[in-house]
Amino acid sequence: MCGALSPQAIERVGYKKPSPIQMAAIPLGLQQRDVIGIAETGSGKTAAFVIPMLTYIMRQVRDACTAWHVQGKDAQHANMCAST
Repeated sequence: MCGALSPQAIERVGYKKPSPIQMAAIPLGLQQRDVIGIAETGSGKTAAFVIPMLTYIMRQVRDACTAWHVQGKDAQHANMCAST
């Protein structure tokens, strides 16, 4: 599947069922909406933000990769801030 993360790719890394934070955040992220999520450590927050982010980046690269290389331009695809 070009331009989006396939369910098979997500399953291959070990995800079977989304956690509550993932169920809440992923649909919003796929709509390119801003999301702030609060959940316990180990609840899947990183995947909740990264799955929509990677889907967005893959679409951007698919749609514009040639233009960036031809024009010699680099583009920022995403910012993610995470507390440690």
